[in-house]
Amino acid sequence: MEMLLLVTAVVALALAVQYLLYINGFLVIRAISALVFFSPVPWWGTAPRARVKACTGFVRKVIKFKESRTYHFSFSSEVSKGSITAEIQGRNKETLLVLDGEKTSDVLDVQSGERYYLVVRFKRATGSFELSWS
Repeated sequence: MEMLLLVTAVVALALAVQYLLYINGFLVIRAISALVFFSPVPWWGTAPRARVKACTGFVRKVIKFKESRTYHFSFSSEVSKGSITAEIQGRNKETLLVLDGEKTSDVLDVQSGERYYLVVRFKRATGSFELSWS
């Protein structure tokens, strides 16, 4: 009985730590199926990028900006098959900005301390992408 309580407490603590890391932008959630998914920076700082092959699904990360101002987002991609899109969502997961191969840059007014979500969606994509903001 004591062992069960100990295991439950350890699992609960591990889940709490993962949630705190995700909410503060240090953990990236991946729900994809791919032959290849290579990202040189696993936590996707201020310049997320990756190379993919036959990738379908999404990658989500929490973003918090240090100051309230207008940010310029730039998206570049080299896709030979499928599509890759990048979205910025608000706290309630409403889409604020969408960038893809046709619309490669846009601006967004953000508030410091507010939580935003970066979601990169892949549809049978083969190629690479890079997103940056300043």
